[in-house]
Amino acid sequence: MTGLRKVEVRLYGAFSMYWVDGTPLPLKTIKSRALIAILCMAHGGTHTRAWLQECLWGRSHNSEDRINLRQALSSIRKTFGADFDTIFTLTNVDITLNLDRVKLVGDRRDGALLEGIDISEDLFCDWLHDKREMTLVQSASTLSPSEFLHDNPMPTLAVLPLMSISSSRHESHCGDLIALEVIRSLSRSRIINVISHLSSRQFQLETIELSDVRQRLNVNYAMTGTVRVNGSHVHLEAELLSTKTGQVLISMPFEARLESILAGCSEMIRKISTMVGQAILSASVELAQNTPLPKVPAHALLMSSINLIHRSDLAPFARARRNLEELVERAPNFSIPKAWLAKWYILAIAQNWSSDVAIDTMMASKWADEALGTNPVCSFSLAVDGMIQNQKTGSFDLARNRFDDALNIDPNNAIAWLLTARLHAFVGDGEKATQCAHRANVLSPIDPNRYFFQTITATAHLANDEPEKALDLTERSLASNRTHASTLRTKTIALQQLGRHDEAQKTACSIVKLEPSFSIERYRRSHPAMEYPIGTVWADALADAGIPKT
Repeated sequence: MTGLRKVEVRLYGAFSMYWVDGTPLPLKTIKSRALIAILCMAHGGTHTRAWLQECLWGRSHNSEDRINLRQALSSIRKTFGADFDTIFTLTNVDITLNLDRVKLVGDRRDGALLEGIDISEDLFCDWLHDKREMTLVQSASTLSPSEFLHDNPMPTLAVLPLMSISSSRHESHCGDLIALEVIRSLSRSRIINVISHLSSRQFQLETIELSDVRQRLNVNYAMTGTVRVNGSHVHLEAELLSTKTGQVLISMPFEARLESILAGCSEMIRKISTMVGQAILSASVELAQNTPLPKVPAHALLMSSINLIHRSDLAPFARARRNLEELVERAPNFSIPKAWLAKWYILAIAQNWSSDVAIDTMMASKWADEALGTNPVCSFSLAVDGMIQNQKTGSFDLARNRFDDALNIDPNNAIAWLLTARLHAFVGDGEKATQCAHRANVLSPIDPNRYFFQTITATAHLANDEPEKALDLTERSLASNRTHASTLRTKTIALQQLGRHDEAQKTACSIVKLEPSFSIERYRRSHPAMEYPIGTVWADALADAGIPKT
């Protein structure tokens, strides 16, 4: 039947639109094409009229916006003819494209997203830049933008507009700025998908329905709040909600100086980001623990696995592998779970839990290859592969190339910065090591493996002749993971260099108790830093602290 015909839309390279039988559907204006493209990539195919007007005709007066949108829709109606009313749904508030009637064709290999569609409207330029960045972290050929959003196993968060208590325009702008800064902070995380500010601000907090947010944005969590400006101070009440149940996961007050927010250096933003990340992690772990494995939502399974993979006990660590294997089976088109599975095998070796190092190294390589085969431009997968290349070949150059590739794709990849810091530390370049470690920590406000960041940062300071800073970081790291062998070694070296021999000897005893086969000979044979003078310095310090020579 005519009313059931499907439309093929090509978004990459030059925009084009056809009926599935090949009959072209020409659109006369660039803005009509942009309107179709925006709806194709919208959650549920829906956007508000107000947002579309501002996006495509923002430079016009408000009354002209409405006229221009009506004219564009009229032109589109003529193109689709009798099928228009079965493909589009129009209300006084929203415009919806029936995505069941649309097939997106093509991928990034065909060219840039919406190549050649140049519209000099600020909101459209921001939207297009946002969407083009998103395509860098999705599968290179297997997923359309809408499929990427709906099937992604990572938890998704929307930071909704913050409501002004006094309805002051000044407070509204301040709330909008805070929401934007929180989004920027959280978007640095590799474990949470954060909806763009442009998409989130289409909602008005006074009339918002949580179910509407869940349906339109396809998010698991939403952050809301109220803001009040009192002179030079900003007071904020922030809440994190589950969009499925409406449960308030956490609610906390915050306060900051207005000038620090305007300068983009507010400690309040960091605290909010940490609170949100930890609450999502805790909720995911609880959900995964209390639900049969086949029924655990994918996002909760991933977050729980990331938490378990960094536990210091073998049983939860082993459970993380089963969870990740289940997740890979459910979401074969995503590289992130495969990369975490590769990292699981490397951590098994590092924690001395491997029964066969050669086989586990091979399995790590296998999963890293599969991750990059799924998405060759996944920054996290490239960083993990760098770890594995260094473990397998001992080549710092090969590992550094992987980390450089990861950072070229995503300069905010905290793991890549951290592993680069470790490489610099192992070759004795303490200054670069501490710089990279600092960057990693700034970019990682909510990582569940905080102890790992702390121990690598400690190693960087050790390489930079700062044993006191190194010792402080190792003690903080061991508070979270008391049996991490690498951290204990760094602590022993730091204590020995500070002249605290008795304490160094006590820590060395803990290492031997944890790893009875550990010796200076084994350290010299296997540690990557032994190719450089700093490795000899560290080995001598461990020997002086009482680690057996053989």
